[in-house]
Amino acid sequence: MSIEYQEKQILCYEKKYKRPYVGYFTPNGNLLDFNGEKHSSYNNKIAQDFLTYISYKVNDEIKHGYYNTKDNYSKFLSNLCRQIDRIDRTTELGEFEYNLLMFFERAYGNNDFFNTISRSINIVDNDISIKKVLLTNLKDICIQYLGYDSVERFDSSGKKINIGNGILKPRLISTAYPNATERYYNYLLMEWELQRFPRYLYNPEKGIYELDEEIAFYENSYEEELDEEIKSIRKLIPLEERYSYFR
Repeated sequence: MSIEYQEKQILCYEKKYKRPYVGYFTPNGNLLDFNGEKHSSYNNKIAQDFLTYISYKVNDEIKHGYYNTKDNYSKFLSNLCRQIDRIDRTTELGEFEYNLLMFFERAYGNNDFFNTISRSINIVDNDISIKKVLLTNLKDICIQYLGYDSVERFDSSGKKINIGNGILKPRLISTAYPNATERYYNYLLMEWELQRFPRYLYNPEKGIYELDEEIAFYENSYEEELDEEIKSIRKLIPLEERYSYFR
């Protein structure tokens, strides 16, 4: 099923705050603003929670939480459980926070964080900003483990711009969602692009996150058919007339 095209909501935000839109699509397809900050910014609730409970290695020494200077592991886990119990899940942001903290609760369930999530987070001891390096992992975890697809619109007019690496990038959705071409069909028609990632699913029997190898997330005949259909429409139909092809 294709989700609703919400370009007007993004444009209204950019016009009001005069900055490019950054956010997520929730698992049910709703657009969730990320406070206008970059995914790697720590000036928002989700990023603060991530820094509070992420584990990482510095010269093979494991640190539990960026702010946990005393590294009291049992208290660290107790704080996590208490915070989960206090979350208001009636809002999209509250549900986002809940899903992130439940990820951490599961990740610490075996007392072996890195093996549980099949990922290692390493910091070099001379890194100028450990916080900044840690937050480079936030978006990937939201996409690959939580099912939140990131939205990055690099220019308020929708034009491609140079973001510093010599590559012109358009408006971008990063996803690990199976059948992402169908899900974002309307966006792809309107010149948005997809960046695909493999996804990890929690196996409650093993107590670990495993790479989902059952679904080839874009290599199937239906997705290929949709992809060709989108390419044809984009080639033959002017942008302003493509709304009639929405699903």
